[in-house]
Amino acid sequence: MKNLAILSFLLSLFLVSCGDDSGSSVGDSNEEAENVINKTISGMAQGPFEEGATVSVYELDSNFQKTGYNIETEITNEHGEYSINVKNFKSQYVLLKADGKLHDIFTSEKTSGKTTLYALADLGNTKKTNINILTHLAHKRALYLVTKKNMTVAKAQKQAETEVLKSFSINDDLGAAEDIDIFTDTKQNWPILSISALMQSDLLNRGVKDFLADYVSDIEKDGTWDDKKTITKIADWAYERSKKSWSDLEYKISIDTSAIKKYMNKFWQQNYGLGNCTSKQNNVVKKNNNPASNEANTFFICKSTDWATARTVEVNKYYYTDTLYTDTTASDGDIYWDKKYSVCYVYEDSVWHKINKTICKTGLSGCTKLRKNEAEQDTSKLWNICDGKEWLAMDNCFLDSTELWEKGLLFEKDTLDWKDTTDGTIRKGNKSDVIYIFDNKKWRVATLIEASLGKCSKKNVGAFGYVEDCNNFQNSPLSYAYGVHGAYHGPEFGNYGICQNDGSNNFYWNLIDDGSLNKYICNDSSYYTNNKAGDAHWGSIESIKKNCINCKQEDFDFLENLCKKRCYVLDGESPFYSSMDKTSNGWRIGNVTECALGFGGCTESRLGTINEGPLIKLKNDYEYSDNVNDKAYLSATSIDSAKKTTYICRTHYSNPYSSEYSFPPRWYIASDIDIELAPKLCDTWRNSKGVLISGKNNNKYVCDYGGFRIATQEEIDAGIACTEYIRNTGITECDDKLEKETGMACTEYMQHVEKCRANE
Repeated sequence: MKNLAILSFLLSLFLVSCGDDSGSSVGDSNEEAENVINKTISGMAQGPFEEGATVSVYELDSNFQKTGYNIETEITNEHGEYSINVKNFKSQYVLLKADGKLHDIFTSEKTSGKTTLYALADLGNTKKTNINILTHLAHKRALYLVTKKNMTVAKAQKQAETEVLKSFSINDDLGAAEDIDIFTDTKQNWPILSISALMQSDLLNRGVKDFLADYVSDIEKDGTWDDKKTITKIADWAYERSKKSWSDLEYKISIDTSAIKKYMNKFWQQNYGLGNCTSKQNNVVKKNNNPASNEANTFFICKSTDWATARTVEVNKYYYTDTLYTDTTASDGDIYWDKKYSVCYVYEDSVWHKINKTICKTGLSGCTKLRKNEAEQDTSKLWNICDGKEWLAMDNCFLDSTELWEKGLLFEKDTLDWKDTTDGTIRKGNKSDVIYIFDNKKWRVATLIEASLGKCSKKNVGAFGYVEDCNNFQNSPLSYAYGVHGAYHGPEFGNYGICQNDGSNNFYWNLIDDGSLNKYICNDSSYYTNNKAGDAHWGSIESIKKNCINCKQEDFDFLENLCKKRCYVLDGESPFYSSMDKTSNGWRIGNVTECALGFGGCTESRLGTINEGPLIKLKNDYEYSDNVNDKAYLSATSIDSAKKTTYICRTHYSNPYSSEYSFPPRWYIASDIDIELAPKLCDTWRNSKGVLISGKNNNKYVCDYGGFRIATQEEIDAGIACTEYIRNTGITECDDKLEKETGMACTEYMQHVEKCRANE
């Protein structure tokens, strides 16, 4: 008998809202349809959603960003069917969003929470598209492939969906995700329901919402799910679920529970390293080889094409041996694994010695004194070199290169038949992944930074590039022995190296973090001559790409994009910036308005200046700023030269209680009062002490919290304003300068202060 319980928990996953409305990252691979799109599209938005849930269609521009134009409709039944008339869309590419409460198809109950699912669609090729969990998990990865890898939408969607399925150990070709209907009992349906079940498992109480967000972010750029800890937790949950009965489940729709269970079982079995249970492996016993698993010590037996928990008698019969290895005719370096006692032995000096049991699991032979400098590949196909006692991984990402040289290690086959060449040439080994460099007329192992950027010499002082950020990099510090200075700064922005001279013709690579990019990289040194105060320009770079073995194009693309978003202003000794914010020769990081509007920098000499320029729309660029209030990291979303707007150079009106400026100045859209009073500014603590400011036609204004405002008649009669500053600070200052500014004696001034506070 079938049961309503399992598919209920399969679909309960969607009770938590996931995803966002950001659409995609910017790309340039899309070409808009030549003709305006006018057509009716339909499909099914399946969570399933209850009637009344909305389906929205967002038009995407040539960069696959939302244009702001969208239409919406409602689903018409519990199967999620919808139909919508798309009118006057200039692009054939759209982002579909289903949003609403879910309807439990097994009971009459409706869920209280909402969920959001997305799907990327090409209206030029279809009139019908469905929205489901697979379209949602794959949509951001597909957008990345389109915008960053110049793929067509169709190929990107296919690759992204295949990668999502592969991350759950599903290799079936399901066709296009947008064509799948979960209400049909087909082979396309089963994998999706199994994914739903796996994703709603107990993930250390993080909740499904966090898991979905982590998953989408994890696969977006490389298409792989790398969160081993979470994967293992899900595998353990799936294994426990597989031991429970599925026979008493009952459904309102036809579901093949055995098919769903098959996909879920394959997920945990692959995670445990069991492989496929075939007829050739019948009665084979294997141990869970995932040490992070809660079931790491569990044995499994292959029976009837599926793995089951092995009984003790089955383990003893197959897995253990009853005799110790006593062969004294073995060769030096031979390895023996005693399964019964879980002990690893190596044959050396005509005797079997116990060694770390992990060696027996690597696929390597024994590392002995006689085998020093010999190299072998382990089960992961990585090369290792023997130092006479232990194996060292021959990978620049995991091994500090000085270790090879300090121990006198050199895998001769790795550089066999290599000829002398130009000083500074770098080259990958014949066998291993180690990078070598030709230095002082001989080949040696390159340092980590040299492996990415080559040799630092007089010829390339000032050159820079991205240093490959490897796993466990922080546990393998760069070596000073080979002229590498600096320390690990990653992994948020990776590492960048610049070739420098210490003044004594000692050339070395210096590692710099993202914060130092302003000083060394983005601000082109060509601007350091023939410039004047207030000049502004966008950042630009010229990075090392040639002969960069370990470098990835996306690393350079990221760096170039970062620099192009930074504005630089020649501001001399401006009081608005601390020395930490300065670059060389008086340049500072500017605000986007200082480069985009064409007025130059908003420097101290330009405070209060009024200019007319194009309409610019701004947003906070969180990707390059730790502080969301950092106005220096605003980016422009659009610049409309046809619409003129008046701007004023001023500081931010955020803290009138301090004599210090809260934020650096920039160009703001000027108010009518700003224009009337310019160059006077509401940006100093003294102006907030109730001084009345005269404008044209004898209008009276007050500098109050947030900017200028019109003075009240009571304030005009009193000759002093009641400002936020006076009401909220313990002002007691009364001096000759204040009397001169207010036009009244200190005693009278203080009376008005007290009255202002009393009326608060």
